[in-house]
Amino acid sequence: MYPLKYSYVYIPLLPQSLSEVLCTPTPFMAGVHSSMKNEINDLLDVIIVDLDGGSIYLPECVILPHIPDPILSRVYTALTMILDPDLMMADYAFQPPPLKVSNLVMQDKEIRAVFIRLWAELFTGYRSCLTLIRIHPEPYITFHKAKFLGHHNLMEDDFLTRILDGMGFGSFVSERGPPFRSCDIFDEVYASLPEVLKDERANPDKMIENIRELATQLFINENPNTQPYAQKIPRPPEGAYSRIHQPSFPIIDWIHVQEIIDEGLEKTSSKTKLSQVRSQQPRIVPIGPHIMAVSEKMQLLNNNARRLEVLRNCCTFIFDNRIADARKIFPAVLRALKSKVSRLALTQELSEHIKQHNRAMLEHQQFDLVVRLINSALQNDSSMDENGIAANILPLVTTFCRKLCTGVIQFMYTCIQEHAVWGNVQFWQATFYQDVEQQIQKLYLPQYEKQMAIEMDSKTPTSEKSDSDLMSSWTSSGRSPASSSQTSPSKRQSAGSLQHVRTQDISALEIAAEQMAKQYSLELRIWPNVEDSGKEEMMSNEESTVFSQAIHYANRMVYLRVPLDAAKSLKNSFSVEGESTSNSNVTNSIAESDSLDAESGFDEQEVSDIGNNVVKFVMKFVDKVCPDSGVTPDHIRSLHTMIPGVVAMHIETLEAVHRESKRLPPIQKPKILTPALLPSEEVKMGGLRVYLLPDGREDGLGGNLGGPVLIPAEGAIFVTNYRIVFKGLPCDPLACEQIIIRSFPLSTLMKEKKLSSMYLAQVDQYLQDILQLRSNTFQLMKVGFDEEVGNENVEAFRKLVHKLGSPLTLFETFAFASQHDTPTTPIKGHKKDKTLKSFTKKTLMRTAKKVGIKQKHPSTSKLKQKYSPSSTTSLRRNIGGAGGSDSESERGSVMFDDDAMSSKSVYRVSMGTLQEP
Repeated sequence: MYPLKYSYVYIPLLPQSLSEVLCTPTPFMAGVHSSMKNEINDLLDVIIVDLDGGSIYLPECVILPHIPDPILSRVYTALTMILDPDLMMADYAFQPPPLKVSNLVMQDKEIRAVFIRLWAELFTGYRSCLTLIRIHPEPYITFHKAKFLGHHNLMEDDFLTRILDGMGFGSFVSERGPPFRSCDIFDEVYASLPEVLKDERANPDKMIENIRELATQLFINENPNTQPYAQKIPRPPEGAYSRIHQPSFPIIDWIHVQEIIDEGLEKTSSKTKLSQVRSQQPRIVPIGPHIMAVSEKMQLLNNNARRLEVLRNCCTFIFDNRIADARKIFPAVLRALKSKVSRLALTQELSEHIKQHNRAMLEHQQFDLVVRLINSALQNDSSMDENGIAANILPLVTTFCRKLCTGVIQFMYTCIQEHAVWGNVQFWQATFYQDVEQQIQKLYLPQYEKQMAIEMDSKTPTSEKSDSDLMSSWTSSGRSPASSSQTSPSKRQSAGSLQHVRTQDISALEIAAEQMAKQYSLELRIWPNVEDSGKEEMMSNEESTVFSQAIHYANRMVYLRVPLDAAKSLKNSFSVEGESTSNSNVTNSIAESDSLDAESGFDEQEVSDIGNNVVKFVMKFVDKVCPDSGVTPDHIRSLHTMIPGVVAMHIETLEAVHRESKRLPPIQKPKILTPALLPSEEVKMGGLRVYLLPDGREDGLGGNLGGPVLIPAEGAIFVTNYRIVFKGLPCDPLACEQIIIRSFPLSTLMKEKKLSSMYLAQVDQYLQDILQLRSNTFQLMKVGFDEEVGNENVEAFRKLVHKLGSPLTLFETFAFASQHDTPTTPIKGHKKDKTLKSFTKKTLMRTAKKVGIKQKHPSTSKLKQKYSPSSTTSLRRNIGGAGGSDSESERGSVMFDDDAMSSKSVYRVSMGTLQEP
């Protein structure tokens, strides 16, 4: 296990009376006599190693993870070369000379050398993931687990994850993390292993040579004296044990014993040989291979170059307000963000825009597009943030904003709160430690630059030796020197300029190493001696730096954890605990009693339930990072008092932002397409807007199969008395002219599964309700309901599908026309005065009455005549006979009251009436 240490229970030999200890749930290693073999066979989760028989019993419930494959294959090869070298050459047609097998003592050291190389290869780049929080009064170092696993591409590897989570690795970091300490053989192997493996790939025969060389060093470390020590014990004379009367054992004189020991040491001269073995002196630990060199060099760099160019052009179009050009290449950018390189490039492009143009206020369309890019980048990353995407996005979303109205500004963090990474406490701790390390580095860097400038000005040609000594000290510290050989003044000047540039890249670990080296060696001092008052000032500056960062991160956590509609929930006193985007259960803070103090200015009743959850979440973070970072108790109490007030003020600020954001024009969505139905097929429920999502099949996704990207598609889902039908259009604007239809019979529904929420980058929407419908007709439909579809509609859809999927009779399974009685709908007559003719007639009558032309006859006002052929004949006689104003007005009124005549004839008669004198 070296360099790890076993820190759990170890029992060399367990008595039979204490056999119940084997049932403990904690890890242990216990030796048991073979007579208890039958008793321990019933243990379920205990691995039994039979030393006498050479076998291992592994229970079925215990699953041991495997070492990553490239490393495991090298270990197998090395062990085979040591234990059975002939097996390596068994398949060769022309066998090389056989390898010489070492003796048992050296075989033991060679096996240990193999496992030292194994741990060194597993932990390659671990020193680049160490984060320095404090230097004074003593270094405090943490390990960035997500960064280490992300660069090794082993996020899903169970073996390495368990190793990093164990107590052994925690003690490994605490003991080997300090940059200035005594180094051992593991540090040497760790620093030189990448070059050794590179040589072994070119020449595989060097593997056994390097292993035996390392084994020799292990043997020398354990046996510094070349002459074997032989202990001389006087042998008792013959017959000594056959005496009847045994003499009593005399009292030992310790002075006489010491004289004998000193005399023996002088004769063997072992004391002088042991004094020649020098003890390990503390020195600057070599940094070893960087974590960036561990990750494989991007073999797809040529393919990524085109993607990065498209991403850069899209960002340029967005910030130049060329929205139409940006939307054309936007789908390609969303597909490119599935790559880690593209996501990192996106954060760099956005950061460069802020630095160069200093424009954080965006237009509405610019704001929406940048939000979609950031949401897509976060969706493609995990909640552990192994690539540092979320950490790079944090300063961006607190900078980019848009103006909703006068005095109301919406920041971008209100639109990206649905991701699980913001609810991961480990992410906040690791990001906080990284920012604190950068601030500590900036705190001490000016002193380095000042001292370097003084040394560069005081250089003379006679100080060539001192310069070389200084460069040797930098070389021993694991840095790459600017120049290893300096023979001319010009070279020395170039080396000095490179050394000045190097001060900009000094890491916090190197600063801590120089600080710790001052009390051990004068040769490694770069700074002048610092008095006690200076050390107190440094401690105070470091504590203030950590405290300011804690305040900064408390505000950031409030920004990302309080939702935009928190003010609405506060007014309605509605618990939104179930709608929280966090996947972690937040426990009560240690200082919960001090968190709602009266000094904060806000009453306890004014804080909503979601506000209390956010306060507890931030308190948990503060109670973890502040004591570990050396923050004073007074500052911790001030943080506990400040956090509830910050949450309450932020909720109050979001009220206006939420109100104004609702007034923005809604995004126009495509029209719902109605599917074609079979004869006698009726729609039972339709018009639920959904998105057809990829279900694992490659059809319609483009990619390796080519063709247009048809899925995801936006449309609606319909439930008929026979089928479940989806009809919609692809979300990809390059394929939006095609129609997507997917359906299967209701009776073939085999399984319905509710899936977790997901973010759909094509429409910039977080889908909460996702259903996966599986049919036994080899059809699968994975749909996500739009935000406009309520939960009650989703539940009604599910109940209706189950109800219609299990009909009472067989005939109701299919759309049979003969089995359904079509109800006859009676034709209702039009109501009076509802036609255009009646409306025109009444309008003209009303106009004539106002003008004063029409006068009602007492004989015709009570009884209205209906249209008939005889009445028409009588009217013609009246028209041809004697005329007058009364007859003409009467004739006009009769004509207007006749509903059977056409509007054209009515208009002609009325006009004739109006034209008469």
